[in-house]
Amino acid sequence: MEKTCEKNMRKKITNTLAWFFVSRDALTSQSSKLYFLWVVSAWFFVSLSLQRLVYFFWNHDFFESHSVATVLLGLAYGARFDASTVMLTVVILLPFYLLMRWRAGLYVILAVFLVLSALGLIANWIDIELIRFTSRRLARDGLFLLGESGWKARDIASQYGVLIVAGIAFLVAAYLSLIFSLRALASMILRRVSSTAPKKYYLTNFVLWMTSLFLIVLLARGGGPERSLPLEVIDAPAIPQIDLLALNTPFVFYKSLVRSRVSRVHLIASDSEVLSILQPLQTKASIHLSDPPKNVVVLVMESLSYGFLGKRNGVKGFTPFLDALIDRSLFFDNAYTNRMGSISGVPAVLGSMPGLGDTHYLESSYASLPINGLGHLFPESVDKAFFHGAKRTTMHFDQFSVRAGFNRHYALEDYPDHTDFDGGWGIYDKPYFAHVAHKLETLSSPFVSAVFSLSAHPPYALPDHERKTLPAGALPLLASIAYSDRALQTFFDIAKTKPWYKDTLFVVTADHGQMQYLPNLNHDLGMHHIPVLFFQEGRAWPAEVDRHQAVSQIDIVPTIVTMMGLKQERKNYLAHSLLERTSRPVIFRLGGIFYVVTDEHFLVYPLTHTGALLYDLKDPQRQKPLNNPVVEKKLTEFARAYHQYFNNGVLDRRLFRESLN
Repeated sequence: MEKTCEKNMRKKITNTLAWFFVSRDALTSQSSKLYFLWVVSAWFFVSLSLQRLVYFFWNHDFFESHSVATVLLGLAYGARFDASTVMLTVVILLPFYLLMRWRAGLYVILAVFLVLSALGLIANWIDIELIRFTSRRLARDGLFLLGESGWKARDIASQYGVLIVAGIAFLVAAYLSLIFSLRALASMILRRVSSTAPKKYYLTNFVLWMTSLFLIVLLARGGGPERSLPLEVIDAPAIPQIDLLALNTPFVFYKSLVRSRVSRVHLIASDSEVLSILQPLQTKASIHLSDPPKNVVVLVMESLSYGFLGKRNGVKGFTPFLDALIDRSLFFDNAYTNRMGSISGVPAVLGSMPGLGDTHYLESSYASLPINGLGHLFPESVDKAFFHGAKRTTMHFDQFSVRAGFNRHYALEDYPDHTDFDGGWGIYDKPYFAHVAHKLETLSSPFVSAVFSLSAHPPYALPDHERKTLPAGALPLLASIAYSDRALQTFFDIAKTKPWYKDTLFVVTADHGQMQYLPNLNHDLGMHHIPVLFFQEGRAWPAEVDRHQAVSQIDIVPTIVTMMGLKQERKNYLAHSLLERTSRPVIFRLGGIFYVVTDEHFLVYPLTHTGALLYDLKDPQRQKPLNNPVVEKKLTEFARAYHQYFNNGVLDRRLFRESLN
């Protein structure tokens, strides 16, 4: 009896497992291969398209300022990107699929396709939320986050539980639908093959395969007779948020694996003309400070958007200490992050290195480019220290700190009390900033130092005793911003007691902007808008400094040069001192677009070099383009010179050149 039951159970298990597979005849004939190819391709395409709809509804606030027609345009473009993604995946495996005759081998090829599609769908799903922090689709240069974040499963589950459960349900439903579709297809193929005459069968196969190969190549390239070049990321609509809606993550990731990051640009006739556009002749010398400071401390605050300030936005805000410090500082209220992402922001602040390539500078093939960072401004004998409470190798800061001229690098491994570890990234900001304030006393004056915070980074881990007393906000990030503001206050409270305090220039800024909770800042300019301030105890700042000029992170180093009366032997001509009497536009990149910003206007300049639109700075939602050919021409010329100088400077290793003044 027991043997009979055991035999029946084995039979049931065998039949159940066999249901997931198809017979040899249904899989190995050429027509069968073709049918299976198109079914799994159609399934992958539909899955990506459904995820785009989820992305749209989850991030509906991104599209409130866009018309229905504009959103539909993004969805229509998305179909082309999805089709290209599917066919690029097919092309990888197609030669093996065509030549394989063994059923086991075909199962392996099919399994590889399903694994690749699963990875693509998972990455695409992750970007539904991650894109709110990065403002871009995940590419190769974003993989460092996976290895360095140290996030714990419970932290992710607690904050994104709904999205995770929905994602798992989506994948399960998608793959079950695929299994049922393949089983139904197998039954249909067997009936069709047995009832088809041999000559007609072979002729039909030949026609179908030739047609299919043509369509695969056409769709992989992006489809359409008007395309002479394959579809690229830059071909997404040059409309903020709509471009991200149209794209999908697997496509962006594929392209980041195979495309060159920088190509040579010839938009301006000569190098001297480029320099004349970037550095217009000044009628008066820069403003210099009497009795310049001896020391410099640059505090780079994680995710500190301008929108989180209180007084400047007419709200209570989450930065009471910084609000008070601003009133005593040289504060620039029209400043912008160089690019979204700490891995680009820190090199911009400390090395005047703009993040204008398709990938982050520190993750790119030109990461060895010689730069003239903050540490290089001071003699070799001066102590130059970089502090960050994460692991030493985080975001390649161990290598970057050396390239930026720092001779000391203090990280998580050097911190004495690991009970202050946040369980993910590194040491909580408040104890770490106190540690840095005391550590600076061990440096010989004059010194230069940079401190990078970390607590305002997902998953926003905070000490339990602090969390209870922090203001709650519409975003989980805001409590962490309030905590980092307290850390900043702790740093200054300790620094005030040190003998070097009054001789020190303090610079406070952000590594990058962040998603906004104030509706009037929920746009691309608002996401990139950051505070930049210079503070020295007792310093009266010259009234003639233009505090409303457009400011980029890369302008911070040359401004320090001017303030301290230093000489910059080599400089990046994309950056300029904020104490110059002639202000200039600044540029930041978002996807395939340059934003060219002044104190009155901004130009949205696609990197296709066509279709630029000019707007008033008071119209950040881009409701009404301006008709001002003079200003538009000037800013377009500046954008082209900027692009040419950067790309060609990177390729020729001449981004930083001998100073002409």
